[in-house]
Amino acid sequence: MAKFQSICEWTMRQEDSTLSGKVVDLGDGQGLTRFGIGQVSHPEIPLAFFYSWSQQTALAIAEGVYKKTYWDKFHGDEIASDEVASCLLSFAINDGTF
Repeated sequence: MAKFQSICEWTMRQEDSTLSGKVVDLGDGQGLTRFGIGQVSHPEIPLAFFYSWSQQTALAIAEGVYKKTYWDKFHGDEIASDEVASCLLSFAINDGTF
């Protein structure tokens, strides 16, 4: 079965290669973004996530968002291939789930 933790880390490194937790505005209409979590797509995330939470706390929150909002919706734990699950997670994050 696909391994969420390693796939999630790989996916987040596409957004923040060192997992520093740097907050950016990419000019893509998402507003502030941290660990690939955009302010506009995730209004449920408190502003403290972007402004004051530690790197560790924000990283844990981001992992939870990826799991609940994306991974669980396409049943990532049931996919045998990490490569396929990685592609699906990245797609879901960038284009939404069905």
